[in-house]
Amino acid sequence: MTCHYRHCLPPGFVFKKKIKNLDQIEDVIELEEILEEQKRKLDFSKGTPITLELFTAWKKKKTEQRAKEKEEKKKMEIKKGTLKGMSGRALFDYDAT
Repeated sequence: MTCHYRHCLPPGFVFKKKIKNLDQIEDVIELEEILEEQKRKLDFSKGTPITLELFTAWKKKKTEQRAKEKEEKKKMEIKKGTLKGMSGRALFDYDAT
């Protein structure tokens, strides 16, 4: 039986456990070397470099967007009458009439 995850390994990669002769270890391409080679091939000039400031601004914007979407969804459920489990206080806070 062959492993169905075999396609994930790079071509020519051999596990160290399966190598019997210690001289063959040097001939085997290390996975880390392959990853470093792939990273060198990437072109980073196309994207925006991520900094802490950019990440925190994106995170804040995304959090606000999710909260807004959640509130809109809640309003639509209230409008349709499908919201279940809303307490009296929450209903009063939403609409005091």
